[in-house]
Amino acid sequence: MQGRRVGRYVLGPEIASGGMASVHLGRMLGRGGFGKTVAMKRLHAQYGRDPEFMTLFQDEARVTSALTHANIVMTLDVLEELDELYLVMEYVHGASLSQILRRLADQNPVPLRIGVGIIAAMLDGLHAAHEATDENGEALDIIHRDVSPQNVLVSFQGVAKIADFGISRAAGRVHSTGDGSVKGKISYMAPEQLLGTPLTAQTDIYAAGVVLWETITGRRLIDFDSMAENMRAVLDLAIAAPSELSVDVPHELDAVVMRAVERAPADRFVSARDMGTALRKATDVAHAAEIGDWLRAERPHLLEMREKSLAALQRAMGGPTGTAVGLGPPAPPQVGDENIAGEAETLTGRSDDGREGASREPSSNPSYWTGADLPPRARSLFPTLTILFALVLAGVLFAMTATKPSPAPFSPGASTSMAATVTSSASSPAPSGTSVAVTTATAASSAPVAMGADEPPALPRRGIRTAPTSSGTRPDSTGAAAASPSRKCRIVPSVDSAGHTKFTEVCR
Repeated sequence: MQGRRVGRYVLGPEIASGGMASVHLGRMLGRGGFGKTVAMKRLHAQYGRDPEFMTLFQDEARVTSALTHANIVMTLDVLEELDELYLVMEYVHGASLSQILRRLADQNPVPLRIGVGIIAAMLDGLHAAHEATDENGEALDIIHRDVSPQNVLVSFQGVAKIADFGISRAAGRVHSTGDGSVKGKISYMAPEQLLGTPLTAQTDIYAAGVVLWETITGRRLIDFDSMAENMRAVLDLAIAAPSELSVDVPHELDAVVMRAVERAPADRFVSARDMGTALRKATDVAHAAEIGDWLRAERPHLLEMREKSLAALQRAMGGPTGTAVGLGPPAPPQVGDENIAGEAETLTGRSDDGREGASREPSSNPSYWTGADLPPRARSLFPTLTILFALVLAGVLFAMTATKPSPAPFSPGASTSMAATVTSSASSPAPSGTSVAVTTATAASSAPVAMGADEPPALPRRGIRTAPTSSGTRPDSTGAAAASPSRKCRIVPSVDSAGHTKFTEVCR
């Protein structure tokens, strides 16, 4: 499972598990080496094919996608692969409040200022969820219904966030929870939630009061052996004031806690914001930087645990560079995935002066002519294509030479090194058996050539020199080589040591 590619994400080690799903570290992979660590929530196998739980999972994504607040864990993406659902969430580099409260034997309890600061920040996020609206400004009427220490995350920078809206009630939810079933942790349920009466924001305020009570006292409020006993305690248990268990708790803080856990919803705070304001007035509240410093100093094992998980994720990725090894290519983009399917690739070059994005003429690169920049398959065909091109060009030149009329004679005094015109006329007199070899030269004569009135000027040609034969045949007085009535000419291509193609005309 670990190291598996899911869309554009790599699944890492498990960092938390609940009754319905597990949470894994993950890494989002993007173009140009971009990467981002995320948390990936995955349904347990026994629920993965259950339509009810799948609908709950999709509802959570739909609800939390509208929530944007510093004290709420954000939802980033939803994936479905091989009949499995994944909810991609913001990764909080920290620990849950339940882990912070569950201290080791040699560790101190959470100081009052630190604990109250965490709950006050959590209440800010809870109020933002209660007041959230959709894109049309309509209230979403979100009720979390599962506020508990497990769903309060605290980063090592000291920022507290409310998480896991998986069973929240919201307007427009596809899944209906009006079947009489009880969802949530009984120890943190408000009485009306247990009795099945309508839920309001005060339902979450009651649960926040229980979490505050446990954070201050360091004890569980309702934790009996059986579910029946826990349910009875929610309805009937007399809750003691925190100051009765801890002498450091001021009476003003007692009043805030006891008002939050009133059994009648109307007797509680009107909103989570009002409760947070009352907390900050009742006692001194630590700010985020102080909470982060305390968490790293007093709970180092939690930091070490997260660092080990991140190291395991890096191993799954194939190393610190974030390049996955052996994970195979990413799955093709699904229809509607605008982040992937809508991406277009832009190719830019580097100019000779080092500026990025400047266009470059391909033929200015020497490797353009040798095929060095071609893909491997095309590069293997480059010599064959070069020879074919040379043969075609030779045929064209031969056809042009065979049909070209004889040029006018050279004017007197022309240099004998100027280009000799080769004619294929069968009537040109020449001693039989004469062999004339024609090769390319590197310079052309500048001597003028007399041309007919209706013959257009010819382009300059490379100089052609004649090679004397064994019979001592020489050019005639006009400077043109003597041609045999049965002479045949052909163009022979060749490639020199520098890779340049030359064409040689041979006449017999």
